[in-house]
Amino acid sequence: MERKAQVRKIASGKMNPVQIEFYAEKAKRFVMIRGKRILLMDDVISTGGSIHAMEELVKLAGGIVAGRVSVLAEGDAAARKDIKFLAPLPVFNADGSVK
Repeated sequence: MERKAQVRKIASGKMNPVQIEFYAEKAKRFVMIRGKRILLMDDVISTGGSIHAMEELVKLAGGIVAGRVSVLAEGDAAARKDIKFLAPLPVFNADGSVK
């Protein structure tokens, strides 16, 4: 089974096609997730691409995304209502000032 998703690259801002491949030998791990409520965690949220990719894998495995959390939210990610985080992380200009 193969699925494709679009993830925004941080550096260029361009959409990057990502293939998520499902191999039979990984099926055992997917069985552990099927029907379970899964909390997705990340260290820093910038564009949300990593959380989105994790969510696609959980759905592919038959799991239920119960929530999304992060330690820090960078830039515009701090305005998102679908991800809980501990603190905002400011974005800096090249001269060291905060954007």
